[in-house]
Amino acid sequence: MTGMRMLLFVLPMFCLLLACGCTEAKEKQPVAETPPPEEVTKPSQEEETPKGEGETAKTEETAEPKEPEEVEVGVLETGFGKMVIEFYPDLAPKTVKRIKELIGKGFYDGLIFHRVVPGFCIQGGDPTGTGMGGTDETIPGEFTKTPFVDGSVGMARSQGKPDSNDCQFFITLGRADNLDNNYTLFGKVIEGLEVAHKIEKVETFQSRPTEKVKIISFRLEKRKTGK
Repeated sequence: MTGMRMLLFVLPMFCLLLACGCTEAKEKQPVAETPPPEEVTKPSQEEETPKGEGETAKTEETAEPKEPEEVEVGVLETGFGKMVIEFYPDLAPKTVKRIKELIGKGFYDGLIFHRVVPGFCIQGGDPTGTGMGGTDETIPGEFTKTPFVDGSVGMARSQGKPDSNDCQFFITLGRADNLDNNYTLFGKVIEGLEVAHKIEKVETFQSRPTEKVKIISFRLEKRKTGK
């Protein structure tokens, strides 16, 4: 009886100790660690991420179109129609300045084209209408290798005197290679070249028109580039 009581007392104690040992063993098992949520790294917006084929790393800003620049042109009104002349200050700065000054004073208004040579040029701007007049204020020649073509505008000068440019000008009616690097080219007809060719057809006597080819007005006008 006494032995039985001892067994009933010892057995529960043994089971209790065994349970405690199992729990301790489980706590010592290795466990796969996972980083805390704040330690999981993700690409930030600032970080560069690989791009697929055809993608660009950065969208380029679309450049806004520039406003066309304004340039000053010469508007030459004649009895045969209107011509618009583009100036070449990069080729002949002194000549362009001189012509613009004369235009601004109304110097050419009412003058004539006193010389017409078919296939070569029409010439005007002489205050006497004879081809012998001027202002007595000359400027040096500004010669370049830029070719004289149909519609080129150049300065007339005295034969053998390269620095005798004054106020007379001419418009060529075709290629004139003999003038290249010998006469000042300061502009080109960009509108109304057909007017020059109408004047080319007038009747002449010794290169002088038998009817007046009048310059009604010559004025400066602002225009947008490309127009």
